[in-house]
Amino acid sequence: LRQALRPYPQWGGVPPFLGPPMGDTWFDSLQVKLTKRFSHGLVLNSAFTWEKELTNGANSNTAYLMPDPPLINDVFNTSLDKQISAFSLPFTFVVSYSYTTPRLAGAEADSVKPPHGWCGIGRIAASCGIRAAT
Repeated sequence: LRQALRPYPQWGGVPPFLGPPMGDTWFDSLQVKLTKRFSHGLVLNSAFTWEKELTNGANSNTAYLMPDPPLINDVFNTSLDKQISAFSLPFTFVVSYSYTTPRLAGAEADSVKPPHGWCGIGRIAASCGIRAAT
């Protein structure tokens, strides 16, 4: 009954091995997006992100579910533990396209109408970079 009265009963809480959620995160990035609309329904998008993600004590004191264990120098002064996040991907480039079939001129008079307004999409993404040593 006590679990049903909680604000989010489907959430059982933080597992004890992850520890309390203490710490901060910072995310700084440069984002550039280009969109080119071609004739007859073709659109090409490209986006580039250059980012740096920092944490201090936001990771738990365990390597469970983390790529790298966090570096904890002083548990009483977490401002000393500011470091590059283990999930940081410094460079990301994404290209996507969409094509919408156009309405053909004179198609209304024919008994068989070709499809129009259908959309096809695609996406290619690449992320890379080496984390800087802290």
